[in-house]
Amino acid sequence: MKVCHLTSVHSRNDTRIFVKECSSLSKAGFDTSLIVSDGLGNEQSNGVHILDVGKCSGGRFNRFTVATKKVYNKALEIDAD
Repeated sequence: MKVCHLTSVHSRNDTRIFVKECSSLSKAGFDTSLIVSDGLGNEQSNGVHILDVGKCSGGRFNRFTVATKKVYNKALEIDAD
């Protein structure tokens, strides 16, 4: 089963999201992806595919609109369960 967590606000290493949720799901055997918008590039850590859609400049409003749309579109590409 493919699981995907989306965030345009939190850092890729956020304890609640990355460690407690995504890493735990990966250890339980789920194909887990975390989509972020931080501009640090794609990577794999603790069995979690971290996919970066790029940092969105322009403040909170752009993060709320532009970054959220980019994160959502990447999630559609992944086609998680």
